[in-house]
Amino acid sequence: MTDSRSHWLIILSAIAVALLLPIVVRSNYLLHIMIMTEIYVILALSLNLVLGYAGLLSLAPPAFFGIGAYTSALLALRLHLPFWIDIAAAGLGGLVFAAAIGIPSLRLSRHSFVIVTLSFTLLAQLVATKWTGLTRGAMGLPGIPPATVLGIAVMGKVAWYYLVMSITLASLGFFTLLVRARLGRAILTVREDEILAQAAGINTWRVKLHTFAISGLLGGVAGSCYAHYIT
Repeated sequence: MTDSRSHWLIILSAIAVALLLPIVVRSNYLLHIMIMTEIYVILALSLNLVLGYAGLLSLAPPAFFGIGAYTSALLALRLHLPFWIDIAAAGLGGLVFAAAIGIPSLRLSRHSFVIVTLSFTLLAQLVATKWTGLTRGAMGLPGIPPATVLGIAVMGKVAWYYLVMSITLASLGFFTLLVRARLGRAILTVREDEILAQAAGINTWRVKLHTFAISGLLGGVAGSCYAHYIT
């Protein structure tokens, strides 16, 4: 009980410090660094789920990050959709692409899976730079509208810090619930002994596919936050 209380006390203290940081820090540069750190925490969760928990070396998180960024940016620029729809679509885009890549590649050996994820990332980079009709290539997509909350545009580093922090905390909460749920226990079982997991009736391919797809979702969410932040 004491350990549990200490654990929650540390978490609450860390959140309190994070909430007070913008009041103490006045430098826009330092605030920018903290915002980018929050975004990359979400991307790190994407990698941690598939590598740390599932034991699969995936080199695809940067590709999901880019897919989320371009999906969100294009929806905002061409269809003028609000930020919350953009970020949901970006997460869904990352999930769909991860599932499409995972369905065939997760039936291969672990080494082949690494090669497939690396190839997908390189292909995604090639599409982003060469499909100029969609992505404008190296010229990028300028003028991405900032996020809006209740119809109010999020302007300034402090506002962005709190918005991205709320999304990061939501992602951390989702991640924690996931790894403590039945799927999380199955993921750990598959990582430790896949043959034993199969003998226990666990569909190991499906567990790995779900893990990889959720990893793509988190990467897409991180990419959406990045696109709207840097505009």
